[in-house]
Amino acid sequence: MKNFLSIIYLSLLTITSTVFANQLDTVKVGTEATYAPFVSMNQSNEITGFETELLIAVFNQMEVNHDITHTSFDGLINDLRIGRFDLIYGGIDITEERARQVLFSDPTYQSKAALIAIKDDNTNLSTKSLNRKTVGALSGSTHAFYIEDEIPSARLNTYPSAQHALNDLGSRVDVVIADMPVLQQWQNSQSQPENYILVEIDDAQYFGNGYAVAASQNNQELIAEFNQALQQVKDNGTYEKIYDSYFN
Repeated sequence: MKNFLSIIYLSLLTITSTVFANQLDTVKVGTEATYAPFVSMNQSNEITGFETELLIAVFNQMEVNHDITHTSFDGLINDLRIGRFDLIYGGIDITEERARQVLFSDPTYQSKAALIAIKDDNTNLSTKSLNRKTVGALSGSTHAFYIEDEIPSARLNTYPSAQHALNDLGSRVDVVIADMPVLQQWQNSQSQPENYILVEIDDAQYFGNGYAVAASQNNQELIAEFNQALQQVKDNGTYEKIYDSYFN
């Protein structure tokens, strides 16, 4: 009897998810597409990157269409709350403060933060060395909040993208803080990557929970279905294939 009831429950859950998916003509998605390798624009002006490919795989599993729009990072949560988007993504760390405003999916990537600076004889880069240094960060990011909260003696310059901050490295800013793969990819793209020093930040309070997709807090059904499809993408090997194409 127990097994029979379990089968009925699972069948109803599947039907409910399918009905909800069919109610969605197109999932409206917002992101800030200058955060390679997680999300970026290719030469055809299409939004791509690890998180983008992962989301498309999840949407295919859900059997829903999607429309991804590039916009400013620091406006993503507000755009979500006013209904411009159903979901937002792109280097969004799971934090307690954000969880009071949005509903997070299961983690999509385990993030690591880092600092990058121009290497010289006096460089001893660490969070303790940032006193009176000018640090560049993406506006509205966990990295900017970290500098503000934990290293108030540093001077923080915020930018509309991490790329803008990196463009100012060595001129307007002494150090840039962002996610490790973002900084690694930028460093490797430079003509002399050995001229830079890259140091990981170990602070689980800010950077230990990973990235996630976010929905408005009243959109529990969408997040539940997204999580179910995400797990299926992990189980069938698609996640690993996408991950390896960007990080191995």
